[in-house]
Amino acid sequence: MRNILNKNENKFKIDEMDLKIIGILQKYGRTSDSEIARELKVSNDTIKRRRERLEKEGILTVKALLDPKKFGFLFHIHAAISTKPQSNSNSLVDKLMQIRGVYYIATSLGPSHNILIHFRGKSSDDLYEFLEWLRKQDEVQSIDVDTVYNVIKSGYRDIPLDELF
Repeated sequence: MRNILNKNENKFKIDEMDLKIIGILQKYGRTSDSEIARELKVSNDTIKRRRERLEKEGILTVKALLDPKKFGFLFHIHAAISTKPQSNSNSLVDKLMQIRGVYYIATSLGPSHNILIHFRGKSSDDLYEFLEWLRKQDEVQSIDVDTVYNVIKSGYRDIPLDELF
């Protein structure tokens, strides 16, 4: 079994300069290459080249994050789905990928559920319609649903730099 405590198993070649760039962008993703270059006392081209490499290798993505509440998405559920033993859970995942309000899908090794999803809607009717649709899917054996009323922390992709190695 792979030792999960081994801190040197990263697949990417990143150095201290890359970590500094990532750290700055984690604090404020709109920091320009020239501002980063000034702060780190290197050339603008160095920062641009490194940032582009980090993005190309999939290590870094900079994007805007929206507040769902500001857009009227006030209703959220987390659902844990168990599929029927003889069914293909990938076909259900493919269907879920097409549902507009589903914003998180993960597969699990159980013990009681093999698909975990998050869904958001603007009304309780949105939740009801989605859950009724989900219950009618041939692959579904059971669903456990939690209604989320307050998100305290969210940040699957927010990895503190000191946890990288």
